[in-house]
Amino acid sequence: MTGIPLHDAHLGAVETPLCPTAAPADLGRVVLTATSLSPNGRFEAWSFARLRFAFTAGVLGMDDGAHLRLAYRWTHDGGGLQTDQPAAMNYVSAEASNGAELVLSYGPEAHTRPFDRALTVTVRRGFLAPGETIIVTIGDTSRGSPGFRLQSFAESGFHFRVLVDAMATQHFTLLPERPGVAILPAAPAVLRLIAPTRRRVGEPWFVALRAEDRFGNPAEFPDRPIRLGATTSLDGLADGAPAETAGALLRWGPLRARAIGGLRLFAEDVRDGAGIAAAPVEIVAADAPISAWADLHGQSGETVGINSADDYFRFAREVALLDAAAHQGNDFQINDRFWDHLNRVTARHDAPGRFVAIPGYEWSGNTAVGGDRNVLYRHEGQPIHRSCRALVAPGEARDADAPTAPALFAKLASADAVCFAHVGGRYADLARGHDPRLERSVEVHSCWGTFEWLIEDAHRLGLRVGIVANSDDHKGRPGAAHPGASSFGALGGLTCLLVDRIDRDSVFAALRARRHFATTGVRLDLAIEAALGADAVRLDDEGREAPTRTARMGDIVRTTATDVAITVRLAAPGPIDRVEIRRGAEQVGVLRPFAPSALGARLRLQWEGAAYRGRGRQVVWNGAARLEGVGLRAVRPFNLWSPHHDVERSGVDGVAWRSVTTGNQAGCDLILESWEPDAAVVFETAHVSGRCRLGDIGDGDVVFDAGGLGRRLRLFRLPDDNPRAELAATLRVPCWPGRDTPIYAVATLEDGHRAWTSPIYVVR
Repeated sequence: MTGIPLHDAHLGAVETPLCPTAAPADLGRVVLTATSLSPNGRFEAWSFARLRFAFTAGVLGMDDGAHLRLAYRWTHDGGGLQTDQPAAMNYVSAEASNGAELVLSYGPEAHTRPFDRALTVTVRRGFLAPGETIIVTIGDTSRGSPGFRLQSFAESGFHFRVLVDAMATQHFTLLPERPGVAILPAAPAVLRLIAPTRRRVGEPWFVALRAEDRFGNPAEFPDRPIRLGATTSLDGLADGAPAETAGALLRWGPLRARAIGGLRLFAEDVRDGAGIAAAPVEIVAADAPISAWADLHGQSGETVGINSADDYFRFAREVALLDAAAHQGNDFQINDRFWDHLNRVTARHDAPGRFVAIPGYEWSGNTAVGGDRNVLYRHEGQPIHRSCRALVAPGEARDADAPTAPALFAKLASADAVCFAHVGGRYADLARGHDPRLERSVEVHSCWGTFEWLIEDAHRLGLRVGIVANSDDHKGRPGAAHPGASSFGALGGLTCLLVDRIDRDSVFAALRARRHFATTGVRLDLAIEAALGADAVRLDDEGREAPTRTARMGDIVRTTATDVAITVRLAAPGPIDRVEIRRGAEQVGVLRPFAPSALGARLRLQWEGAAYRGRGRQVVWNGAARLEGVGLRAVRPFNLWSPHHDVERSGVDGVAWRSVTTGNQAGCDLILESWEPDAAVVFETAHVSGRCRLGDIGDGDVVFDAGGLGRRLRLFRLPDDNPRAELAATLRVPCWPGRDTPIYAVATLEDGHRAWTSPIYVVR
C-alpha cells in the first residue's frame, strides 16, 4: 500500500547514502501488502493486522552479513515485535527467495529517533543477487498468532522507514518508499460535552458534543437524536437541536446569555433520556475577563509526534475546541526549514477573536544543564536557540545555540517571549537556571504525569511562578490527549487563562501575570482570591506598587497583616471530592462539599506517585484487595486510561487491578454492603501492603507510604451519592514573616481529575 501522507519532510537528514555507485532507489524496493484482521476489514485502532513486506534487492544485491531494516515511530503503542512465539501476538517471520538464512532482531531503541523501534533482518550463510527477494511478515498468523497489534491512536499514515545495508558495513541507506496503513478510530464509546467556562453577557459562544472511541480517538458521531438544554434561557438554543453535525462533533451556537450568573448545560438522548455530564458556564459582566482554554505544549510528525503541524493546529481548533495552542518540537530535531515552515503555519492558523496559534519550541537540554524549558514567542520570525543539534544535519541551523538554561535565558533577554519549566524525559531543574522575567510558570501536569514537586522546588527556591498544565501530546490530539498504552501515564492537561480577548496579546498578558489555572484535562471554573488589610499594595514584577484590598491568582501583594482570608470558588462538571488550600508545600486547609455525617459505605482505594524524577518514574501498581467482615456490592475504577489497565472483581469480596501512575492518581471505589467499623480491608501491591480496620478511617485519609516520589496508597470514605459539583468557602491562612507566602488551591474531583490555581504571593 502506498500513497500515505508523509510528515517528516522537514527533518534533517539522519540516514544519508555514502555509496557513489547507486542511488537509494537503486539499492532495492519494497512493496507492502496489508491485511486487516478485524471483522469489519478496517485498520482500526488496537485491532490486529498482517503486514507483508516484499523487498527486492537492487543493483548491488545483498552481501553475506548485509541488513534490511524496517523502522517505525516510538509513539506506536501496540507492543514490541517478537520472533520466538509463533502463536503470540506481534510474531514476525522472514524468508529469502533463494533460501539464504535470515536472522531477525527487534529493539525498541534500535534506530534513530523518532523511528526508534526497528526490526533488522540479517543475511547469513548466503547472499542475494539483484532481483532476489526477502519477504518479511509482521503479524504472521500462519502458526496461530492473532497478528500485529496496531496502535491505540488513529493516524492517517502509520508508515515505516525501510533501510538497506547492502555491503554489510553497518551503514544504512534510506529507501524512498514509505509503506504504511491508515489507522482509523474504533466505534464511538464516550460522548464529551465541551463548553467555554466563562463568557460575557450578550456575547456569542459555542457548545459541542464530541464522540470518542474507548482510546480517546474522535469517532464518527453515532446515529442518536441529541438535545441540548440549559438551566437558564439562552438565545440561539431554540429547541435544543444541534446547529451543525461534522464528523465527531455536534455543535450548537452561536448562543448568548441574557443575564450574569452561573448556568449548566446538559445533553440528553431524545429517545431514552440518557444524559451526558453537565458543563458549568459562568456568565460575567461585559468588562470582566473570559476563559481561554489552551494546550501550550505538543509535537507533530515533523519531530517526534504524528501528523503534520497543520493537522496539529486544525485538531486543536476544530476538534479539541481550544482557544489557544502552541507547537513545541524538540529543538535538536528542528532544522531551519522546519522552523521557517512552522512559523508560516502558526501565522496562517492564528485568527484573533477565534483562535490563537503560538510559535515556539521545546528547549530540550539535559537535566544536568537545566532540563526542558518551553519557549513561546509572541511573534513569528524569531530565532531558535537550540540546546544542541543532535538530529540536525550540518548546515541546517543558522542561529546560535544555547547549551545551558542560563545561556538560553541570556539569548532570550530582549525577546518578546515567555517560558515555562517542563518535566518530560529531561526534567527541569530550577536550581540550575531561572529568569523571572521570562520563566513565568512551571508545568504541573501533562501526559507524562503529575509533578507537584516542581511547584515545591520553585517555592523552596523563593521563585514566583504560575502553574500550567498541557498535554505534551505526541499522538495528534492536542487539547484532547489520551496517553494510550505507552510510557505516558496520564490524560493530557489544559491551562485556563483569564483574558480580555482571544488573541495573542491577551494570552501573553495572562501568562506574564500568572493569571491562569491548570487542570488534568477537564474543563471547570476555579478561582482563588484573598481579602487584604487596608494597608495592602499590589506589586508588579518590577516592584511598582498600587493600593489594593483584594488579590487574585498570580498577584504579588504586600501587607502587614499576620493572616489573609482566602476564598475559593469551584464549579465542576461532576462531583467534588475536596479542595486543598496550600501554603507552599504545606496543606493548611481542606474543604469538602459534604459533612462527615454524609459519608456512606463507599471506600476509595487510591494509589499515586512516581518512582523518582527521571524517565523511569512510572510505578506499576498491579495488586489486589479483599474485604473481611463485610460484603462487596460493586467496584468502580477511575483514572485508568490505558487499554492494558483495569479493575475486576476477584472472588466474592475482592478486587484485582492493573494500573500505573507517573506522579498522578488512580484507583477504585469499593461499594460495600454496609459500613461496618469492625470490618477490614486487606490490600497487597509490589510497593506497599497492609490491613486497615474500617473504623480507623473516619472522615480523613489513611495513608500507607511506599517510598519513591509521593508514592503511596490512600484509603478514605465517600458519600454513597455526592451530587455536589459546586463549592464556595473562605478560610484564614497565616502568612510567613519576612518572605513570600505562596497560597494556592488544589481541587480534586471524584472522577480523579485535578486542578491547581496559580498562587497568590503574599509578602508580609
